[in-house]
Order: sequence, then C-alpha cells, then structure tokens
Amino acid sequence: MASSNSFIQELREKVSLSEVVGKKVQWDSRKTNQRNGDFWACCPFHEEKTASFKVDDKKGLYYCFGCHEKGDVITFLREIENLDFFSAIKHLAFLAGLEIPKNFGPKKTSTDENVNKTLVDLHNLAVEFYKNHLTQKPTLEVTQFLKNRISSRKLIEDFKLGFAPEGKKNLYDHLCHQGYNTETIVKSGLCARNEQGKIYDRFRNRIIFPIKNHADQVVGLGGRALSSSAKAKYLNSPETEIFHKGRLLFNQNNFSGQKQAKSKLIVVEGYMDVIALSKIGFKNCVAPLGTSVTSDQLQKIWRLSNNPIFAFDGDASGERALVRLAFLALPLISAEKTIQACKLPTGQDPDDIVSKFGADALVNLLEKPKPLHEVLWEHETKGMSFKIPENRSLLEIRIKSILKNIADINLRNHFSSAFFELKRKLFSMDENSFANFRSSQALPNHKSKKLSKNQTNHA
Repeated sequence: MASSNSFIQELREKVSLSEVVGKKVQWDSRKTNQRNGDFWACCPFHEEKTASFKVDDKKGLYYCFGCHEKGDVITFLREIENLDFFSAIKHLAFLAGLEIPKNFGPKKTSTDENVNKTLVDLHNLAVEFYKNHLTQKPTLEVTQFLKNRISSRKLIEDFKLGFAPEGKKNLYDHLCHQGYNTETIVKSGLCARNEQGKIYDRFRNRIIFPIKNHADQVVGLGGRALSSSAKAKYLNSPETEIFHKGRLLFNQNNFSGQKQAKSKLIVVEGYMDVIALSKIGFKNCVAPLGTSVTSDQLQKIWRLSNNPIFAFDGDASGERALVRLAFLALPLISAEKTIQACKLPTGQDPDDIVSKFGADALVNLLEKPKPLHEVLWEHETKGMSFKIPENRSLLEIRIKSILKNIADINLRNHFSSAFFELKRKLFSMDENSFANFRSSQALPNHKSKKLSKNQTNHA
C-alpha cells in the first residue's frame, strides 16, 4: 500500500493540474494569476457565465464556487473523462512518463463480486418472471398496449419486455421461493420496505423494460404505467450497487458497429422512443433513464458516435433538456466530436410521430438535424425583438459568453463566424421590417422629399 501511495503522490507532483484542466477550459485572463499558481475558468462541470472554477496549481487542487465540485488531478480526469480510478492513473502515468508498478492495480474483493453477481442474478429472475406474465397471463390492458404501441413479437423478444402484475408481493414471493432472503431482495431495488416495515414490489401494473450495462448484464428495470391514475408514468429502479442511472443508457448494449465519425446514433428521451425507432429500422438508438443527459452519459454517447443526433420530445421539458445538453456539451466539443438536434413538432415525441403519422414522417425529420450552433442561436433569439440597441447588445454579450465556453480555439473562431452570419441576417431582417413600418408612417410626399438622404438614414 505504501508503494501505491508514493506512486500516486509522484504522479500528482509530476503532472500539472493546470495543464490537464487547461485542455478542457479557457482560462479567465482577468482573474488568473499564473505566477501565484492561481487559475480561474468557467466550470467544465456545469453551465455558468462567470469564472467560478479555481485551480490552485501549487496545492494541486481545484474547486468550483458554483457547483462545489472539488478534487485533485485524478478526480478531475475521472469526472471529466468518465474514467475509473485505474484508467485515470494509467493516463497520468503516460503524461508523466512513469511506469506503473507491477503490484499497482484495482483490487477486487470476492465479497463485492459475489454481491454484484447476486444482484444481477436477481434481476435475471425478475426479467423472466415479468416476461412470463406478459406472454402467458396478459390482461386486456396489456394486450391492447402491445397491439397499439409495440405491434411486433420480435420487438418484445429483442427488448425482453415484461409485465409486472397488480398485487403487492408477486415478485417478492417468487424470489423468496428461489431461496433469496428479504434483505438481499430489498438491496436489489426490485422490492422495497414501507414505513411500517412491510415489503412490497416496486413495479406493479407496468410494462417492464430491462436495463443492461455495457457487459449485457441486466442491472435495473424501467416500468411504464398502464393506468392513467398512476403517480408516475415511468418508474426506474433506485440507485443500487449495480445500477447508476446517470451513467447508463437504455439500449447501449445493442449498439452495432465500431465508433466512427459517420456512424448514425440517435438519442431520444425514453424507452418507447427507442422501440419506435427500432421498429422503423433505426437500431442504433439509446436513451437516458428519465433524467437530463449527464456528463457521464454524453461521454458514453461520444464513444459510440462522434456526431449523434438528439431527438427530444417537442414540448417545454424536451426543449429545456436540449438547451441544458447544448451548454453541457459546449466546453467538450471539438472538430472531431459534437452534437446535433432533430427538432420535433410541438407536443410530439418519436413514438407519437411513428404511431400517428407513420415512419416516413420521422425519417424526414431525422434527415434534417440542426447543428449545435443553430440550437444555441435559436435558444438565445427565441421570442426576442432586436429592433432596439439594448437587445442587440444583450445578444452579443450572450454570444460572447457562449464562445468563451468553447475550449478549442480554432473551433471557437468558426463558431464566431457562424454566429456573425446569423446575426447579420437577423439584424438585416429586423432593419427591413423597421423600414417597412417607417415608410407606412411617412410624411406626405411633398414634405418627405425635403428630407435629405442622410436625414432619412438617421430617422
């Protein structure tokens, strides 16, 4: 252990934290004091307009006064690149030109492995239990749902869909009969204990979607309510030792082909959207698990495709999720990796479009995605009038703030050019509209002729 600790300390001393962080951020020249080892930037972990992220190069520590992220160079690499501890150490050793000691490496305990295997085994049993209920004991409600929304026995098999029946302890009793104790079942997240200490099944009267990790292991479940009176339409497993929803993507395990710049990957909001796209031939489709896309999930997405298309729901929630994603991606994009977005009609999601308008309608939308700079531009200009100088100035301030978040200088210059063209067209359009308004309010001809050309231009 002493040897491992000394090696880690040597890495911290030989690799400059500011050098590693500097590849992901743009330093604030006004607040940064390089001589004292103090570096400031906008935080790479959350969206912000002012530099509240500080790197103390002498101590080798960073801290964000906005979101309170903190740590050393190892922590930073793990969080920003979604690496495990040993992978971060290997990366730093490469930067430092050091050889990793032979006895250094991730320590696996048989206890942890056994616990994780047990939890995976429980999930496999649950999937089979729910699958049998779907195929052998479907209710009229289930049959109608499958007919209207799935319409394919193959899709049911491909996604291993199931049905959690009504009743408080159906799955619990089944798992107990398989020899598992109550505490282990509760620990799996498949069942829970209420305030009175009574056990109940977490999923009831729901279509079940197994959620797999990259190793194709079932580590959690998603459930869609069939009753309109359910408190939540969708329900996920809770956080467990094997299930971390901010790090997983639904259907990632089915992605085909190696990552390449042109590989088409579509990211949607929910399970049914993934299935709707799969139904019309788009197999490379994933979804976050009921939350906004996290930094971990975005890094996973980029490992599958350099230029994924995000097709979020056409509602206020989907719009907010897309904007949040755009600002999350901004400090991380490069010439090789970015994002684009397919804007869906108001009130529609991919599943709705396929069900109501057919596959061609969705295909046509997916073939015309908006690039990232247009997504940002639309957000900054939506509902605004730019006839007055104040609003134009405010827009320019916002654009400058966006550009500062782009770490790649060359890419930042190209974004700046693209924004300039959009701004020129927008302001020109507003000027034309204003000119039309002004002409409608013009003085009678015999008076207006007396105005000089110079006066007209400054009217």
